[in-house]
Amino acid sequence: MAAEPAVSRLSDGLESACNVVSVSVHSELGKSLREKYGVSLVPTFILLDGEGNEVFRQSKVPTSLMIVESLKGR
Repeated sequence: MAAEPAVSRLSDGLESACNVVSVSVHSELGKSLREKYGVSLVPTFILLDGEGNEVFRQSKVPTSLMIVESLKGR
C-alpha cells in the first residue's frame, strides 16, 4: 500500500487525539466500507466522530494539522 508510511506517520502524530485505522480496500472489510462510504479514490482518509459521523474526508494523504483542526470542538 503506497499510503502505508503516511498512515504510520499520522498514527504516530495523532495517538493522543484519535485512533488511526488502516483498512485495505481489497479486504472484505475494506470492500464493505468502500461501499458504505462511497470511496472511489485510493487512498481516501475518512475521520469519524465517536458516533460514527463523518467529520473529515480527503482523497490524498492529509497532514496531522488538518486532522487536528477537524477535531477541534468535538
